[in-house]
Amino acid sequence: LTQNLLFVALTPALDAALTAVKGSDAALKQDLGDIADTAAFIDKVTGFLGYVDQAIDIAKKVAAV
Repeated sequence: LTQNLLFVALTPALDAALTAVKGSDAALKQDLGDIADTAAFIDKVTGFLGYVDQAIDIAKKVAAV
């Protein structure tokens, strides 16, 4: 009987904690998606800068002639 009364008393706190966990989970999933987007962006910028580096090397060769 005491355990049942204790459980009934703590149920609202447990519900609130579970709601907070669900909210945090959604935020974490969004943040992980943002990290993946950032990683993809960095990969694309790295590729772009590789092409810029090649263009600079070609320009240096042309200027040396």
